[in-house]
Amino acid sequence: MVKMISRLREKEGGFTLIEVMAALGILLVAFLAMIYTANVAFRNIALGRERQSATGLANQTMEQMRALPFSLLQQGLQNADLLASTTVGNAAYDPNITTTTCGGSGVVYCFGNERIPRGQNPTATPPIIPHQSSVVIGPTTFTVRAYLTYYGNQLTSNTFRLSVIVSWANSAVRGVSTQVQTQSLAFSGDGCISSQTHPFAAPCQPYFYTQASADTGHIDITGSIAGIGLRNATLSLPDWNSDSQVEQISAIQGVTNLSGISFTNDSGTTTQGYARATAGADNDPAQPGNDYTSNTATNSGGTITANGNSNSFTLTPSSTDTGSATSTTDAVLGTNPCPLIGTQESDAQPCGSGVAQQAGTMSAVLKVGGSSGNLGDTTLASVGAMPASSNALTNRNIQTGTDGLMHGEVSRSMGTVCIGGLPSNLPGKGNLAGFGCFLQISNFTDKVTAEVGANTAAPTVTASGTISYWNGTGYTNVSLAPGASVHLSIPTLNFVDASTGHVVQLIIRGGSNLDCSIWVSGCPVTGGTSSSSTFGVCNPACPNTRIAAFAQSNSPVIANIQYTLLYDAQTVVNTTIHVDLSTVLVNSTYKAAPSAG
Repeated sequence: MVKMISRLREKEGGFTLIEVMAALGILLVAFLAMIYTANVAFRNIALGRERQSATGLANQTMEQMRALPFSLLQQGLQNADLLASTTVGNAAYDPNITTTTCGGSGVVYCFGNERIPRGQNPTATPPIIPHQSSVVIGPTTFTVRAYLTYYGNQLTSNTFRLSVIVSWANSAVRGVSTQVQTQSLAFSGDGCISSQTHPFAAPCQPYFYTQASADTGHIDITGSIAGIGLRNATLSLPDWNSDSQVEQISAIQGVTNLSGISFTNDSGTTTQGYARATAGADNDPAQPGNDYTSNTATNSGGTITANGNSNSFTLTPSSTDTGSATSTTDAVLGTNPCPLIGTQESDAQPCGSGVAQQAGTMSAVLKVGGSSGNLGDTTLASVGAMPASSNALTNRNIQTGTDGLMHGEVSRSMGTVCIGGLPSNLPGKGNLAGFGCFLQISNFTDKVTAEVGANTAAPTVTASGTISYWNGTGYTNVSLAPGASVHLSIPTLNFVDASTGHVVQLIIRGGSNLDCSIWVSGCPVTGGTSSSSTFGVCNPACPNTRIAAFAQSNSPVIANIQYTLLYDAQTVVNTTIHVDLSTVLVNSTYKAAPSAG
C-alpha cells in the first residue's frame, strides 16, 4: 500500500511558469477584445442618440416652419440676421450662407444654389428669424439652422424650399457626419395667403368670404340757431353686421351698434346711447376654445339739451333699443346656437348673425321762444321705432361632392322718418292745412341676399315703402321699389306770415339753394338698389357656381334739406339737415383651392 501511494505522488505535477503566462496572455487578449467591442458598441449607441436627438430637432423645426403663415414666409429672413451670418469671425457666422452662388443683381444671399427671400424688418418669428439657435440635450450642444429659399430660383411662383440643418461637435464616433438635414416645400396658390384664414404654410383650401352689413344711418343737423353754439347734432340709427372668412380656419366677426344721439358745440361733444354688442369666433389651434361667442346690448340714456336766447334745442334718444351679435365656427343647437332669421342653425358649420331693433323714437326738436315770438316746438328731424328687428347673417352650408356655399343676408325694417316740421305756434299755419313734415319716409323695409359657391341662387334685392314730400298744396307720394336711383324734384316751401304784426318767414328747400327741377348734385334722390354675380368656369361644367355675388340696397332717401326761420328779418334758425339712412349689402367671394400645377 505504501509503495502504491508513493507511485501516485511521483506522478503529481503543476503548470510551469511559461504555461501560466501563456494562459494569462490568452485571457488578456480575450478581455481586451471584449472591452474594445463594448466600447465600440457604447460609442455607436451614443452616436445613435445624437442622431436621434438631431433628427427630432430637425423635424420639430421643420414643423414649426410649416406652421407659420405663408405671408410670413413671403417676408423671408431678416437682413441684419443674414449680414451677421456672412461676416467671418462674427458669433452668428453661418458657413452655409453665401452671397455668390445663386446669381442675381445687387446683394443676393444664397443657401446652396437658391436665393434667400429677405426683408428689412420682417416680424421676428422663430425659427426663421433668427434662423440659428442652440439646443442642449444631455452632454451635447446642437446648432439648429433653418433656411428659406426660392424653389428653383423662381421668384414669382409662391413656392419656397424649407431646409433645416442640425449639427453638433465632438461626435461620439470620429470620422462620421455630425449633421442631419431635412427639406420640404411650401406652396400657396393665388388668394390663400391671408394669415387670418391661412395660418399654416400648407395646401390651400376652398376660400369663402361674406360680408353682410348695414352701416350706420344718420341725420346730421349743422348750421346756426340763435343763442345756441351748434356745430353738429346727429341722430344715429342702429347698425348690424356679420363677416365670415373660411379657408384653413374659419373666422367670424359680428358687431351690432344701437342707436344714439350726439351734440357738438364749442365746449365739446356729448353723446347718449350707442350701446354695442360684439362677437368673434375662430377655430385657430393657436387660440383654443374660441369657437363660440354671443353677446347682447341694451340702450340707456337721457336727452341732450342746449339753451340760449330763450331758445332750446333738444335731442331725444331711443333709450330701450336691444341688439345682439353671435359668431360660431360650429353651430350646434343647444351648445353653440346661431340664431338665423326664423330658425336656429345646427349643422356644425360656421355661422354668424347681428340683430338690432330701435324700440323708441329719436328726435331733434327746436323750441323757439322769447324775443323770437314764442313760436313753440319744431321737429327738425325724427325717426320712429322699428316695427320689427333687423338682421344680418352669414352661414356656411356643406354639400356632398362640392365645396358647398356661403350664404349672406341682411334685412331692415325702418320706422317713420320725418324731416322739417312746422313750429307749433307758427302764425297762419292754417294756410298749410294738412302739413306734417316737409319730407317723410314711411313703411320702409328692404332685404338683400347673396350666395357664392356651388349650387347657389342668384342675388336678390327687395325694397318697399313710401316717400312723401310737400308740393305746396299737398303731398306727392313716391313708391319705393328695387331699381336705379330716382331724382326727387321737391319744390321749395317759402311761407310768410305777418298777421301778428311781426313778419315770420319759414323757408324749407330740398337741395341747398339748387334748382332741383333738373338733376343737380345735392338734390334729393332715392338711394336705389343693385346686384351682380360672376359665374365660375369649370371643367366639367359647374352650373350655378358663383365666385362672386353682390346685393345692395341704399338709403331710401339721400338729401340735404335747408331749414331757415326768420323773425322780423332776423335769422333765428339757418340749418342744413343731411339725411342718409344707410346702406345694407352682402358682398361675397369664393375661390376653389388652387393647385401647384
